[in-house]
Amino acid sequence: MSEKRDFRFDKKAAKYDDSCEGKLSEKFYTLVNENVQLTDGMKVLETGCGTGTILHRLSQRCSISGYGIDAEEKMLEQARSKCPDTEKFQVKAS
Repeated sequence: MSEKRDFRFDKKAAKYDDSCEGKLSEKFYTLVNENVQLTDGMKVLETGCGTGTILHRLSQRCSISGYGIDAEEKMLEQARSKCPDTEKFQVKAS
């Protein structure tokens, strides 16, 4: 019988960016950052924002209003600290 695995990211949030999963996401983050066309003043909504890495990188390129949504409050805490100038981070209602 297989053991049920817990995939909730709230337990991983504090160390996620430095974990194997976080490092494996680096290529994806780079592709998004290189291919999203932005201009100053744009509003960007990221669903499943996790620790806010993508919004953080996009906000370094342009002056954007960033909004992040995630289901895990602990991940959002990391995103808020990484992106203090981002407008809103909200927990997805379940």
